Amino acid sequence: MLDSWAVLAYLEDEDAAAKVADIIADAHDEQIPLLMTVVNAGEVWYIVARQTSAAEVVLMAALEHATYPRALANTAKHLVFTRCGELNFSGMLGAQIAAVESELLCG
Repeated sequence: MLDSWAVLAYLEDEDAAAKVADIIADAHDEQIPLLMTVVNAGEVWYIVARQTSAAEVVLMAALEHATYPRALANTAKHLVFTRCGELNFSGMLGAQIAAVESELLCG
């Protein structure tokens, strides 16, 4: 059974992320289902949605006023899909925001 702390540590690449990743991998290898309570899943969803929403607001505003919105959107998508294995959740959002900042400052 996973709790919200473990899932958030994994998503945000905190100190315990490697241990949580091992638990998830072992459960997958041994075909053991991992469960969460509805309350813990709701807490993870709420925290992730708050972080995502902030980045989405910045991206949408930048895209709306960008000189080349399609290029900016493609850059953000490229960073997320190509660097997914390197970046944790917060890192992916940071990369998206960095792309937006670059467009805003240089555009």
